[in-house]
Amino acid sequence: MDLQGKHEFDLLLACVLGEAENEPLFGKLGVACIARNRVNDPRWPDNYKDVLLQPYQFSCFLSDFLRPEIFNRSYDKSWWREAKFAAFGVYYDWIQDVTQGANHYHAVSIAPPYWAKDRHPVFRMGGHWFYKL
Repeated sequence: MDLQGKHEFDLLLACVLGEAENEPLFGKLGVACIARNRVNDPRWPDNYKDVLLQPYQFSCFLSDFLRPEIFNRSYDKSWWREAKFAAFGVYYDWIQDVTQGANHYHAVSIAPPYWAKDRHPVFRMGGHWFYKL
């Protein structure tokens, strides 16, 4: 799948779906805000496409976990409409940051990754811990 050929909004929507499809709306917003916080942070690229496609940053874009269906339109599904709302609102800056400036997260179901060692999460939202590093 050619991810580089995708528009950055489509990548953000796919990231929200791939990372938080089964999360409540605030969980979806949290994932979208992480991407925007990175775009706005000089330590990362200044656009969504480059932030989202950086190697090993978002598991939904790793070849072992990439599900092509995250790019499908599912207008009849409430979880898809929530994901689009979250991605659209964050992408166009209509929704403020709900993560308190976080720029990393991981699923609560896994052991904390190396970057979270000796760090305290800012908060938990749905199935993710959020960190400001």
